[in-house]
Amino acid sequence: MRENEAIHPVNLRDYLTVLRARRWTILGVTVVVVAAVLGYSYLQTPRYTASARVLVKPIATSGNEAFVPAPDLQTESQVVASKPVATMVARRLRIGRSPDSLLGGLSVTPVGDSEVLSVSYTSTDPRLARAAAEAFAEDYLTYRRSQAEAQVRSSTEPVKAEIGRLEHGLSRLSDRIQQARGAGDDALATKLESRRNTLLARLGVLQQRLDDARPSAPLSSSGGQVIRPASLPTLPSSPNYRNNAVLALLVGLILGVALATLRDRMDERFRNRDELVAVFGAALLATIPKYEGSGNRTKPELLKHPHARASEAYRSLRTSVEFVRAQRQVKSIVVTSPVAGEGKTVTVANLGIALAQAGTKTVLVSADLRKPTIERYFGLSNDDGLSCWLADQSRHDIDPIVWNAGIPNLELVPSGPVPPNPAELLASHRLRELIAKLEETYAVVLLDTPPLLPVADAAIIASRVGEAIVVVNASRTRKPTAVHAREELARIGVRIVGTVFNDLDPSVNPYDQQDYYADYYGKPVATDGSNGSGHHDKKRSWGILHRS
Repeated sequence: MRENEAIHPVNLRDYLTVLRARRWTILGVTVVVVAAVLGYSYLQTPRYTASARVLVKPIATSGNEAFVPAPDLQTESQVVASKPVATMVARRLRIGRSPDSLLGGLSVTPVGDSEVLSVSYTSTDPRLARAAAEAFAEDYLTYRRSQAEAQVRSSTEPVKAEIGRLEHGLSRLSDRIQQARGAGDDALATKLESRRNTLLARLGVLQQRLDDARPSAPLSSSGGQVIRPASLPTLPSSPNYRNNAVLALLVGLILGVALATLRDRMDERFRNRDELVAVFGAALLATIPKYEGSGNRTKPELLKHPHARASEAYRSLRTSVEFVRAQRQVKSIVVTSPVAGEGKTVTVANLGIALAQAGTKTVLVSADLRKPTIERYFGLSNDDGLSCWLADQSRHDIDPIVWNAGIPNLELVPSGPVPPNPAELLASHRLRELIAKLEETYAVVLLDTPPLLPVADAAIIASRVGEAIVVVNASRTRKPTAVHAREELARIGVRIVGTVFNDLDPSVNPYDQQDYYADYYGKPVATDGSNGSGHHDKKRSWGILHRS
């Protein structure tokens, strides 16, 4: 199994989750297919179908009906659709169409296991459909009878001709017998009478053969009958809007599910907690739900909405971090992310507040010297800060760069002005010196760094600290990107103490549905907790330490 694939087995629940997550894709494809099919159906010319039913009976072409086989309906279907029958229909209808063109609308099918044929005809004209269906049914029977009559004629004509010759011979023998008796030639007369008796016997045999060859019933009424005439159709047989809609719905759903499954397989984002843990090989410290409403993102959620789901998630993150600190005896932790925009800075700000509210003396270090942003969450200036302290080798006192964040137990080291060489500054021994000084004073040192992959700054800082928390955005981070970030941290020997699954929106990404906070709190209560923006007093950290 590849590293960026899920480790949990695929089951029915996974498929149902995929369908729920991609429901709009499935719905969209289904709507498009149904609309296209119905639109095409309404553009088609309506066609009408009329049907007649014919009972097919055996035709006895001789007097012996016991040996007449039952008709083969498959063969009879071909006879109905034959060109001779179509020629008779064309002659009957007088519509100026060729027999071949008439056959295009004809359909003949046996009805179940019975001896009934259904003769159907489809046309844009309902009257023509009815007339053609009836004409094919009736002319089929007429053609069948004519073929039987022809068969009878072909079998009886030779016998009749032979009988005629014998009767002519008998007539001549009778005349010769009379002449012989008149002449007194009894011997000749006796000889001729013997010949006449032979011819009479022969004539009797032929007459019997002729009687046997003649059908017992008249052919004009045999062979079958139309048991249900065609009626005038009032509704078109095609397009069938209902059937087309049902079929389009089924096809649309199948295509939608197929597309949704394909998109899901191609989607490299994290589906759930298990996949995140599998990729990083580290514990999941917390899942941060998406903030309710748009709101002002320049104020930490714990201060703006202390009872919101996200605020409770940050408190859960605080608990996890405290557990990690107790287990591993760590003070300084780098908070980073694979790429930009994944929420690492807002995570640092809210985690620092949560730790401070629990009584843990915490300092936040704005170590992103390229795009510093954490200062705005607390309304602080970065005119002086980390970059200035690292660049000035003569500075050893950290008090001037430590600012009161306006929250008890929480202070912040601004980034300072953006330097031209941030990587070189961070790689100096001065960063280790600063972290050591902060660890002497604070229980927790959280360093907000740039993202790992775009620049080397985060890797440099993490290598100086040795412990890192990786923030992963549920809707943006791709698995290959996360794998690359994990490999980068492993390369420099940094231990990932845990991950944060950030910005999870259950309504968009329902792969991870456990939302404990909403079940307990319900809707968040918006409060206007103040973080003292605009009224911060810059105090020297050493004075604060003396008071503590």
